Amino acid sequence: MSVTIDKIENNPMIKKNTVLTNGIDSTFINYDNHIYIFTDGYLEYRGKNSNKQFYFGNPEIDKIRQYCIINKVDIATALKDNSSLCLPKVTNDKNQFINLHVLETAERDKNTKLQTYKNPTGLRDNEILEEVWRKWTTESNFKSFEWKKY
Repeated sequence: MSVTIDKIENNPMIKKNTVLTNGIDSTFINYDNHIYIFTDGYLEYRGKNSNKQFYFGNPEIDKIRQYCIINKVDIATALKDNSSLCLPKVTNDKNQFINLHVLETAERDKNTKLQTYKNPTGLRDNEILEEVWRKWTTESNFKSFEWKKY
């Protein structure tokens, strides 16, 4: 994730809408920037050992699940009520032009042989991860967000 954020901030990969004017003629150029992230659910950043706030894996998922159980709240409420459970937002002036698509490639807590889940509906790993991503993209001011299982 840190590599993607670095490229957004420091490379000219995100295009902004522009207008070209020649006398009285104007040409409007509209860009539609899309970034697709294929993930197995975990968010890993460079230097995760030196800065643990940038790693989101099993311990963080379990912490949210336990918070939900203890406080009898859903995932979105837990993230709203306790900011320590969330990813730190990353804001820059380019995020507002990006449509972010996260394609989940694995179901972390699913037993594929028995077709059962380790955790109940509402507290499954992918449900937690989707809400974490959704809150992060909203707070980081992305244009839009889409979560899909791939």
